[in-house]
Amino acid sequence: MDKDTINYLNAMFQARAMAKQGLIKEQDYIKIEQKMAEKYNQKETSIYRLNDLIISPFRVINIIQKKEE
Repeated sequence: MDKDTINYLNAMFQARAMAKQGLIKEQDYIKIEQKMAEKYNQKETSIYRLNDLIISPFRVINIIQKKEE
């Protein structure tokens, strides 16, 4: 892993911690992610870019209700 990727992940770890504590809003977190990706040369297709859609609790598979027995 190169230094830019490590710096990007460190910055995003801090931003995520601030978002979880309510210090920044989700929109601010998204802006930070975009700016950090540009600053640290992370392409949209990079596997290191944080994509909450993959780990979101609101995925379709989790929304489908189970049949009552």
